[in-house]
Amino acid sequence: MPIKRIYLLVKAYPEKSKKHGSSICTAGLTTEGEWIRVYPIDLSYYSINKDMLKKWNLIEADVREASEKLKRKESHKIIEHSIKLVDDSLTKISTSKLKKQKIWDDRNQIILPHLNKSIKELDELKSKDHTSLGIIKPKKYQFKIRKKIDEIEVIKSNFIQKTLDGYKVNIPDQIEKTFSYKFRCDDPLCKGHDMICEDWELFEAFRSWKKKYTSPTELEKKLREKFDTNMKKRDLYFIVGTTSLFGTWVIIGLYYPPKSKNKLLLEF
Repeated sequence: MPIKRIYLLVKAYPEKSKKHGSSICTAGLTTEGEWIRVYPIDLSYYSINKDMLKKWNLIEADVREASEKLKRKESHKIIEHSIKLVDDSLTKISTSKLKKQKIWDDRNQIILPHLNKSIKELDELKSKDHTSLGIIKPKKYQFKIRKKIDEIEVIKSNFIQKTLDGYKVNIPDQIEKTFSYKFRCDDPLCKGHDMICEDWELFEAFRSWKKKYTSPTELEKKLREKFDTNMKKRDLYFIVGTTSLFGTWVIIGLYYPPKSKNKLLLEF
């Protein structure tokens, strides 16, 4: 099996499936500069090794091409016991301004060379070679909640999964996919999109804040503040991927480095 070195850029919120049980799908870029999707990472394995599987960690693992109906070219199955941590220097943001800027610069150098122009461009690549991952820069965007906040379906999970060594893992609640971004690509021909967002950070914020803020109004305010208002103070990009069932594009991750001084000067 080929060994790949992968920068972990996206972690999907844990889901239950008949085939893989409770597992996690991750996506990132190889050191050769290719997008890759790796799964399934069992939730029990992830819970024990979550420090190794943080976003922006560089890992090494044995992978093989996945057999999928839609033949998504980036999809690979990963051998869990082969995963090794290579470097975690890009994971933690330093309190030093110079070191913080260096980390964001290094991250940008890894991910931004792979920027796609539009969803239309990605659709053309999907038709050509089954491309199913990419990154775009929204020109204008608005965070949306498609249902009333107190009507979003949450399937409570009281199930605890045990590993072979007795380690207990709480299975996360399943949250209805009702968050989205309405946006236009940086393309004059773009007519606009309203795309479901499955970013882990968003789902985790909803799950934890739902317990903290008992008022639906307050909960919605906090979500809009973080994923709309505050994002407009950053340089937001959407990491997008296609679903395994229908091949439709969804936002699987948010990348939001600080705006550069040059961009701030231009905007003001």
